[in-house]
Formats: sequence, structure tokens, C-alpha cells
Amino acid sequence: MRNSLNACLAFLSLNLGFAAAPAFAQESPITPDSAVAHPSEDAQKKKVNFVVAPIPIVNPTIGNGLAVAGMMMYKHDPDSPVSITGVAAGYTDSGSWGVGAMQDSKFAADRWRILGGGAIALAKYELYVPEISPDFHFSTEQKLSGGMLQVLRRVAPHLYAGLRYMRATMRFPTPEEAQDLIPEEGIDYDMGGLGLVAEWDSRNHSFQPNGGIDVVFRSNFSRENFGADLPYERYTLAYEQYRPGFRKQDVIAWRVSLCGTSSDTPFFERCQFGSSNDLRGYAVGRYYDDAMYAAQIEYRAPLWKRFGAVAFAGAGSVASSFGDLASADTLASGGVGLRFLASKEQRVNVSLDYAIGRDESTLYMYIAEAF
Repeated sequence: MRNSLNACLAFLSLNLGFAAAPAFAQESPITPDSAVAHPSEDAQKKKVNFVVAPIPIVNPTIGNGLAVAGMMMYKHDPDSPVSITGVAAGYTDSGSWGVGAMQDSKFAADRWRILGGGAIALAKYELYVPEISPDFHFSTEQKLSGGMLQVLRRVAPHLYAGLRYMRATMRFPTPEEAQDLIPEEGIDYDMGGLGLVAEWDSRNHSFQPNGGIDVVFRSNFSRENFGADLPYERYTLAYEQYRPGFRKQDVIAWRVSLCGTSSDTPFFERCQFGSSNDLRGYAVGRYYDDAMYAAQIEYRAPLWKRFGAVAFAGAGSVASSFGDLASADTLASGGVGLRFLASKEQRVNVSLDYAIGRDESTLYMYIAEAF
């Protein structure tokens, strides 16, 4: 499924609303002058805001269900963005579940950004084995428990750099089908990795930008010294840009991402098409390999009162190496979505997307935007 600890944290953040970042729906356009204040910070009316809500889960990989998330949003100082403390738990009709907590702190006039979290999750899904045949798959379950810590320091205007450490335990039961991914005795791995992280963030608002770019590079070096059973490397690079649309309250957003892993990377840590913030319309666990690219564009438009809409399209592919991506099959997707402004004060959207991929059409329901 999703790579490493993201199997837990992404399950909790994207589908259970951990990030719960306010999206684009708003009553007035964003300007560079207003961008320094987040929605919960306007006029400093409240120092702390609390959000507790049930959240439906609609996901093509893990199924449909319900989560409950609680968040506390506050500022450490007047010149820093909002910090978030959150807890969440959820369950889906596939038998998948997850519980966890996270902390996203920004302080010292936004010179420091510290992100940490821990979770336990069980994900039940269909795992494809393209080495046998494109349509060969079997049901499996992935249990993961662990945590991560990321510390970034601003080293120049808009530029942050630091380290990210993750430690987790990954388990798969005895497989119901013979194949090369999961051995007969199942999988019980200790995972540990340390990596460099760099981010260039010139967005005019961290929650709902209509201008600027965000470029994030992450690496993970899995080694025995860091607590891992298997040595391998993983690298990702994502570029996101935002600009006003045809109306000043609309937003055009696009994202291009690259992923690469070493040849000895276990299958659950390889580049997973349809995971993270990449293309909708593809269930995680079907297309994965050691190299991947994905590109997408989205138009976001407030419509009436609390309602908004989006339209999106994109394409990408996976291959055994970056040199093979040009000849790999193109995986395209497109779709439309509805947005509902669940909280005017926090400008938090509930998102419902309908996406069409190469093999199927899927529904997604989550908090905030895809990217």
C-alpha cells in the first residue's frame, strides 16, 4: 500500500482529516497582505480554536467508513502560522482502521517547523503483482505501527531544510496466493530511516494559496543503524504552483511529482501510483515500481454560499527506472468535485471527488484539497 509510515499517517491525515487544512472556499479573495494571517488568526479574536467532527471516509483502496477527528489550532507567536494538535480514529467497511495523533508546530517567527506523529493502522486492500500478470491480485492486510519526526529550519527567505526520522513495524500475514512479494511465512519488518528534507515555500497563504510555489524534496535512507531490517533508499520531489483563475476568487493549481527508489526497496516502500497527493482515479496497490512521475492540474471555483467546485486532470506512469518512464504506459485521469465549507471561521472544506482512471471510476471523500 502506501510507502512506509505513510500507510498509517496518510490514512489518518487524508482520510480522517488530521491535516484538515482549510481549502479555497471563501467569501473574499486572498491577497498577499492578508496571507500572513490564517483564517483562525483573523484579528486575533481567538488564541485557540477547537474542531471536533465526524468525517465520512470514501476511498477506493480501503473502502468506505467513518472517522472522528479532533484538532486544536493556535499560534505560538504573532509572526508564525497556525500550529495544529490533532487526534483521530476511523474504521471502514473493508475492516481497515487507524488511530493516531499528530503535532504540527511553527514558531520563532516561522523560523522553525516541527512535524511529528504516531499511529497504528490496519489496511485491507487488493495487492496486484504485475510480474505474474497485469490483472493478478489477491487480498491482503498491512498492519503498521510507528511514528515520525521532522525538524526544519529556515535557512534563507522561503527556504527550509532539515531532517526527517521514521521508525515503524510492518506486518503482512501469510498470503492467500503464491507470489514473490510476500513470502509464505508473511512479513514482519522493523523499519527505520533518516533523510534530508528541503522545502521552498513562497505561497501567499499556507492553507489556501492563490499565488506562489511550494517545492518539497524528501529522502529516506533505511539502514540498520537507524533501526531497519532492510537497507534501501527513497527520494521524492514535488512542485506545486498556484495562481488566480479567470475570476479573482478562483484558483488554478498544478502539481508535478517524481519518485525514485533503489532496486532493493521492498514493494510497500516503492513508488505507489495514486498515493499521497498524486493522481486520483487509481487504487493504491495496483501500479507501483522503482520510478514514477505524475502531473496534474486543478481549477477551483467557489460557487454559491458555502459550496464550491473543482475540475482536475492529470497523467503519469511507473517504471523500473527513470529511463524507462518514456516508454511506459501512460496512466491518465480526470474528474470533478464538490466542496462544502464546513466551518466559516476556519474555512475548512469537506471534499467529494469523482475521478475516472484507466481501469475504473472512483469516489473520494476527505478534508481539505488533494494538494
